[in-house]
Amino acid sequence: VEKNITVTASVDPTIDILQANGSAL
Repeated sequence: VEKNITVTASVDPTIDILQANGSAL
């Protein structure tokens, strides 16, 4: 799952921010 998030973040930085925010919550 982590790898998938990393790949998605590389394609869409916005998704990376959303994922980081969700992880913080």
